[in-house]
Amino acid sequence: MHKIMIFLVIYFIFVSSLYSQTLNDTKTLRSNIFTVQAYDATIRPRLDQSKPVDVNMSLSLIAFVQLNEAEGKLITTGYVNIHWTDELLTWSPEDYGGIRQIFVPMNLIWRPHLFLENAIEDLTPLGSEDMLAQIFYNGTVHWLQYQLIETTCTLDFTYYPYDTQNCLFKFIVWSIHTDDVRLYRDFGPTLLRDGFDRHGIWDITAIASENIKKKSAPHEVVIGLIFQRKPAFYVLNMIVPIVLLALLNKFTFVVPVGGDRIAFTVTAWLTYVVYLTLFGTEFSVRTDSIPVISIYLTVEIVSGTIIVVLSVYQYKLAAKSKELNISKRFWKIFIFVAGIKVKNDDTPYKMKSEEILSVMDFYFFCHGDS
Repeated sequence: MHKIMIFLVIYFIFVSSLYSQTLNDTKTLRSNIFTVQAYDATIRPRLDQSKPVDVNMSLSLIAFVQLNEAEGKLITTGYVNIHWTDELLTWSPEDYGGIRQIFVPMNLIWRPHLFLENAIEDLTPLGSEDMLAQIFYNGTVHWLQYQLIETTCTLDFTYYPYDTQNCLFKFIVWSIHTDDVRLYRDFGPTLLRDGFDRHGIWDITAIASENIKKKSAPHEVVIGLIFQRKPAFYVLNMIVPIVLLALLNKFTFVVPVGGDRIAFTVTAWLTYVVYLTLFGTEFSVRTDSIPVISIYLTVEIVSGTIIVVLSVYQYKLAAKSKELNISKRFWKIFIFVAGIKVKNDDTPYKMKSEEILSVMDFYFFCHGDS
């Protein structure tokens, strides 16, 4: 037992003395790389300049901030993890007190010009020159960049509020020649981090990604998020009132003819117009689809317009004399529509205005859906 303890003490003393990292070791290492070797951040980090630099990246989302449906904009927060091999940044840890990694500002080393192609703002490279890169002795460079990510998103509202949206993150890397730098998706890290702050309206149902390389175009990594709307809120606050309003519209012909009926029909018509305007401001201009709910509201507005015209006509008819002479042609049309059976319909017929209004109200109320 004592021999083992003595061995462990001697071992740890030997190892600590062999790999003790001092301030001078760090300064010497940085000086050798950036001063003695004259490292140039504008040169691609390959000893053989005819070969490309392979860059691997992954996206890890932390929170779903907003999906702005009116502007077609997705806002999330997360960080982009990028790593590549810099063959000009290698050293032997034994020569520098066992130093296996250092941290340096991004502006001191070569870095890929990574862009978010479908960003809302101007197309500028991701990252900041003040961020630190982690460099390992074998030349592996890790760059972790935290971002508030704002991207465009083409939305499809056809089956609103039971719609599903697919939003993309399109990352590209620019270089003088398209094959100087190759970008690949790193499938290791999880896209949605543990503790991901989900949205109250949307559920993320699927995730997809792919590497794209088109002829004479930069390498591209596309990551897609598929969202499904939670419809309960919209059904209770929008769909149910619209359906009930359509039911009330049918009861227009139960209200006595007069100013109250006209006010009732105009109010219902204006309500539909307000709903259609509300949906218009809700939906994005970045869509080619026409929502079914908008088509339904347009049909109801046309129907409401006809009802308003009929109500005004009935009001005018009620203000006339009590008995009206009906022409032969109009009488035939009237008895056909109203379903009245008479013995002789070849002679002009006289009807009271109350009878005409009663027949019209009965027909439109009972056959309005046919």
